[in-house]
Amino acid sequence: MSPFSQKTVAGMLLIGLSTFILGLLLAGFGQELFGRTSAGANTFSRSLVGHKAFVDLVKRSGLAVVVSKNAESSRANRLFRVMLLEPVDILKSNYIAESEEALPDKNRQDEFSQRIDPALKSGARVVLALPKRWARVSEIATGWIGSEKSMKIEVVQRMLSDALLSVGCMTEQPRSELVRRVKNPGEFSAAALGLGSVHVDVDGPMQLLANLPESTPLVFSDQGVVLASMNCGLILVSDPDLFNNRSLARADNPVVMLALLEDYLNARGIVVDETFHGFKAKKSILAYALTFPLVLVSIHFLLAMFLAFWAMSGYFGKPLATPSAISPGKSLLIDNTARLLLDGGDRIDTLKRYSSMVMTKVARGFGTSPGVEALQELSKSRGVQIDLEKLLIRCRSAHLTQAEAVRLARKFYLWARAVQGYKGAGLARRGTRRGAAHGATDTTGRDDKSTKPASGYGGRGGERPPDGGSSV
Repeated sequence: MSPFSQKTVAGMLLIGLSTFILGLLLAGFGQELFGRTSAGANTFSRSLVGHKAFVDLVKRSGLAVVVSKNAESSRANRLFRVMLLEPVDILKSNYIAESEEALPDKNRQDEFSQRIDPALKSGARVVLALPKRWARVSEIATGWIGSEKSMKIEVVQRMLSDALLSVGCMTEQPRSELVRRVKNPGEFSAAALGLGSVHVDVDGPMQLLANLPESTPLVFSDQGVVLASMNCGLILVSDPDLFNNRSLARADNPVVMLALLEDYLNARGIVVDETFHGFKAKKSILAYALTFPLVLVSIHFLLAMFLAFWAMSGYFGKPLATPSAISPGKSLLIDNTARLLLDGGDRIDTLKRYSSMVMTKVARGFGTSPGVEALQELSKSRGVQIDLEKLLIRCRSAHLTQAEAVRLARKFYLWARAVQGYKGAGLARRGTRRGAAHGATDTTGRDDKSTKPASGYGGRGGERPPDGGSSV
């Protein structure tokens, strides 16, 4: 048999279903529920240099947003544009942020090629936003930046040339400047985006692109280019203040970014590659299963398997015999009858009927009258010293309790046993010969062994009291 009751099994199923649904919800929406504590230049950051506001803007505009943590942007396609926003972590792996000196033996072009080439081969357009600042996370306030400084223009130009060379947009190292910073860029034209003249507002000097070969300016002024489309498939954004939390709400910045995605690129959605910022997902399925919040689903699965095997363990082996609903034997009948009589509540009437039945059967066995006087004389002749008249008066008492009724019924039972000649009946008696008037026989042999009455009534044990007590 199963060790669980129906209520226990129902409770376990309810708990299991609840935890399973909770695990699925956390797996799907855990990122939105719990958020991230990052303060860097990424889509999880709410700091000045973060991109959280830009992602929210794109979602509200109706475009789908996928945050990718895979090195290969395999989910990109012709309708989804890959956003490579400020690849600062690649710079940190190649340069010392404090001195901005390049580290030796670093193949910077391979790192860009591993992320950009798969997207371009899938037919997607790639939007690459250049970095502008070094930002250090605050050690006091979580989610804030503690300090920032402008990145040297030479570092930004090196990063851009590495990216263009890695995907074949350029065939050799540039000999002229690719990026410049100007304080007064003037009015910008965005005719290619269908906007005409626009105003772009950023913090500090604006970072602009020079006139790159094999490129089409999208948003530009006399001082330089903010947005440019390369023939190789890259879209370049010169200044990150155009879309970060610091300046997205200023001037025409959000209008320019949405026009780029919706009108020029005809995007249905974007894939934000966060591997540039150090967010790399584990490739192993086991690693995914042991990472929060999917670890909750894994724990639920293991517990469900354990409970399933435990519940099934009770059904193996030979089945147990079903116990009988009613125990066989005369004792069950007597006990049940006694309980019914006691539950009836009329103790005096029940005791009266029981005493009358016992006296009648004793008188019938000895062939005498069932009256009190005759039976009292029979008791004396049989050597049983008991006053039946007083016993009957006590049976008719109005304040008779259940315990007293059982005790009086037992006295009638023992009296009948003693008169019939059973030893050890519990009442005082002596071995005699019954008179001729009563057809007496010898009840005690020479070896002091009792014999059964001639009528055979005593051979069945006589009457038993209502509580089913045994002879004493």
